[in-house]
Amino acid sequence: MVPEGETAGGQGKVGICLSGGGLRASAFGLGALEALQKRRGLLKGPRHAAFLAAVSGGSYTAGAFAMVCAGAAGQPQSVDEENIARALAVQLGRPVRASDLDALRGEGPAGHPSHFVTSQEGRTARESMSLLHGPFLIASSVLQWRRKTRQQAADLEGGRVEVPWYAAPNATGEPHLDEWKTVQPDDPLAPGSPEVRHIRRHTRYLVDRGGAPVVALIFVLSLLWNLVVIFSVASAAGAPIGAMLGLATDPVQGSERIGLSDMSFEWWLGFALALLVAVGLLADGAQREGTTEHAPLASLRGRALAALSLFGGVVIPACVLWARNRLVEPNGTEAILNFGRTILLGAALLCVIALAAWLALGTADRSSRTGPATSGRRVLSLLRSLALAVLRLAATVLLPMTLLATTVSAATVSMGAVDGMWSAASLFWFALPTVVLIVAKRWGANGWALHRPYRRRLFSCFGMLRQQRVVDGTVQTRAQPRHPGLEPLLSACHPPDTPELLICATANVSDVGATPAGTQALSFIFGPEYVEVSGESGAGFKTADLEAALDVNAHKASIPLTLPAAVAVTGAAIAPAMGKMTVAPLRALMTALNMRLGLWLPNPLDPGMRTKVLEAARPSSRPLRVRPGPLYLFREMFGMLRRQSPFLYVSDGGHSENLGLVELFRRECDEIWCIDASGDPPGSALTIADALIAASGELGVECDLDLSVFEVDPSASEGRALRVKSVHAQQSFVQPRRDGVLSKGVLHVIKLGVGPMTPSSLRAYQRRRPTFPYDSTSHQVYDAELFDAYRLLGYSSAETALTCD
Repeated sequence: MVPEGETAGGQGKVGICLSGGGLRASAFGLGALEALQKRRGLLKGPRHAAFLAAVSGGSYTAGAFAMVCAGAAGQPQSVDEENIARALAVQLGRPVRASDLDALRGEGPAGHPSHFVTSQEGRTARESMSLLHGPFLIASSVLQWRRKTRQQAADLEGGRVEVPWYAAPNATGEPHLDEWKTVQPDDPLAPGSPEVRHIRRHTRYLVDRGGAPVVALIFVLSLLWNLVVIFSVASAAGAPIGAMLGLATDPVQGSERIGLSDMSFEWWLGFALALLVAVGLLADGAQREGTTEHAPLASLRGRALAALSLFGGVVIPACVLWARNRLVEPNGTEAILNFGRTILLGAALLCVIALAAWLALGTADRSSRTGPATSGRRVLSLLRSLALAVLRLAATVLLPMTLLATTVSAATVSMGAVDGMWSAASLFWFALPTVVLIVAKRWGANGWALHRPYRRRLFSCFGMLRQQRVVDGTVQTRAQPRHPGLEPLLSACHPPDTPELLICATANVSDVGATPAGTQALSFIFGPEYVEVSGESGAGFKTADLEAALDVNAHKASIPLTLPAAVAVTGAAIAPAMGKMTVAPLRALMTALNMRLGLWLPNPLDPGMRTKVLEAARPSSRPLRVRPGPLYLFREMFGMLRRQSPFLYVSDGGHSENLGLVELFRRECDEIWCIDASGDPPGSALTIADALIAASGELGVECDLDLSVFEVDPSASEGRALRVKSVHAQQSFVQPRRDGVLSKGVLHVIKLGVGPMTPSSLRAYQRRRPTFPYDSTSHQVYDAELFDAYRLLGYSSAETALTCD
């Protein structure tokens, strides 16, 4: 967020943006950044760019660059015992071993054990600590200290001597000079660097460490818990309705049927009021539709009140009475169960068939997408559209009917009007939702989403730091994976002589008029200085304040605010709310299936939340112990994403703008390098066109970039191996600054494709693999060969653009 009276850019400011596109965009962007650093020094050094904006897959590379440059400065400074042990393990580059217990003792700054007792008092001190911190001592034994070394150190003069770990004597009595030490490199992500070698070894991060079975197990367990929470809420909602119906039908008991004449006056009054409220809200909303006057039905409260009135006072009671009367009849229970099975199993089977057909037809369509348009491809597209329509219809029926059946069942049990209803089973129905909701409230809606395991796997590939050591006068370097429990803080990832990193995500807002029409999305920026909703005045937190308020240093913080968390959020391509790409009929089903890679974060648009963060960020204040509860699942399910709610649902940056280009225009950069590896069809530049149109509408930018240069060149193509006319374009632009002065700049676009100047090795690779370089973004398990091909393509394309420039 740019403070009032200051500008984010200035004369000569350079900005780089990396598009989304999964691992394809990550590899392509990596190669392009290598060329920009080699030829222009735009990544690190005195001529570095002002901003590095990244979206989705592009943020994998940008985040890795920031983490490597930050070095140990990005480590959390936590006093948490487990974090201390992990910090030492990362710093020293050694695994935790039980045999190292005898060497560990000390109390460094902020509780860090940065010194070791090398005296005879060590054992006594260790035993006294083990009484209180036994688990910590086991976890924090991080030095390989041989018994011979410890015995020699115990004879040191003075009894109890504390020395830094790097100066502790070895077996020969000389200081350890060959230990690995974390450094901030001058050549991060350079070709052949340790970081690039590390990434090449871990491009299969999604299926590494246990493979697909572990991924499937994590998904199934989170799915089961998600379903338990959702249906527990439905059961908890049905219980009071059934209890009120039981009071209203007294003294009708046992096997007697309940007719309308048996209902009490209070029930009729409540029924009439509920119906009047629902009809009144619907009529009022219809009357004011299309006018500038505020319609209550358009607001969250209006929709929620209308739905509660209609279902809680009319639909559910009617279903409960019908079910109760059928239960007292012979074979009534079997009839109800058969009816429920037919509806639910039919809808579920239809969903599975339609989903399988949609995926199979999509795979067939992608395999032929590089060929010419034919009648067969048109038929495939038509069938895929039909399968998607059937899937939407089945999904629209399946989940609401299941929730309604659960609510009606809980209400029927709590009504207690049928003999045998009040039993141990009915008590279980009441106890289970209560326990589940208490646990879910404690855990928070983010706790069982797939964001955390997805973030950990991303971090295993792109979370690194550079380490060096000296052995016999020779400097050795390596890329050391950071410990998954020690993710670098967002505020620490802006070291000197590097661009300011902007992780571009999407804030999903469903209020009418709060977002550009038809998008339901606002740009959300993670930066080392500010976490903000871009383009909204005052809608942001200082990153350091938000980290302090949320106590992100604490182990397993409820709301993560680290660089890997930001990268995982902007890579959350699958979510119930996806901005302009939201599929409303599938939203509820995706929520129920826990296909939720997005994250609920404190809302900078809410003045109350901004005040709470500022108060909690003070040194003497307690951390802000807030988290989105289980009811936020239903906000995702029904799209009730308010602008002024305490939390905001943040998802993939590509759900609003997939390049980060608009953010660089907003920061008034004078020279912009746009690296586009998005999922455009071959020979098109739709993503760039959308970004330029948005920049023109939001910021008044004028840029007439010739996009025809990215079209397919039929004369150069070889069968299904498509070649484009050019992989880069350059165009000047004009934009009004905040002071009202028009400024000129230049936009360089490096576009994914095989062009006339692409190396012959990549041309040969494309002939062998015709889908290159247009592999689907759903393909996220690369081998080193494919990753290298995209990296080399990005490098050669950027070299071509720099030569022409």
